[in-house]
Amino acid sequence: MRKYIYTLLLVFIYPVTIIQAQVCQPDTSITKPGIYPDSATGLPMATENQYWEQDITVIVPVDTIIDIGSGPMLAIIDSVRLLQLRNLPSWLTITCDPPTCAFPGGERHCAKISGTPPIGSADTNVIDIIVRYFVNIQSFPFAQNDTTFAYYTLITQNATGLSAPRGEKINIASLRPNPAHDFSILPVQVNQSSTAILMVTDLLGRQIYHESVDLDKGENKLMIPLKDIDAGYYFVNLHYLGQDNIMRLMVR
Repeated sequence: MRKYIYTLLLVFIYPVTIIQAQVCQPDTSITKPGIYPDSATGLPMATENQYWEQDITVIVPVDTIIDIGSGPMLAIIDSVRLLQLRNLPSWLTITCDPPTCAFPGGERHCAKISGTPPIGSADTNVIDIIVRYFVNIQSFPFAQNDTTFAYYTLITQNATGLSAPRGEKINIASLRPNPAHDFSILPVQVNQSSTAILMVTDLLGRQIYHESVDLDKGENKLMIPLKDIDAGYYFVNLHYLGQDNIMRLMVR
């Protein structure tokens, strides 16, 4: 009986602290809103049969400017919800802080992508980050359409250290110049003549520029006019033969 009472006293005097494991670690040195690493930096290479992980830092701005048909309006961001990592290899999983993957406006949070690629999974995957913005406009809640916020290219090499070829029908060089002001040139080489769609969107997925372009077999140089585009970060997407080829562009 004395031992039982003594045990109870220990429980009340020294309460048990439950420590929740941290699923990811945000980079506290980053202060500018965005997702890090960004699309240009990309993800580190993975190797078959070796554990791989990457922490993603997400900093959501407090507000933004959107146009819902009546002109530009200030929108207070409630949260940005991660809906999908499209084309994510099956051996990868994602966990978020917060667990709902709904990142509040004006705050820094994180996510972790992790897994072990099995033998035979060597490939190159372009992973699209699909999100939905929840905002308040003059105290009225509003949800924007699902949008591709960013993308990552993940290369998985086989156990011998060789990456698998993609068999691309298109080769794209870097945008030149980037950052740019009046224009930027996109060098493209294709092995089949076809019509492609060239688009420029902002970080919220709003279309800024759209053009149908005829690509000739061989080398092509596409000029993207930027004189009427405000300074900031944008995504350039060249849609060719059912494939999206997305790059990040900075306009000064």
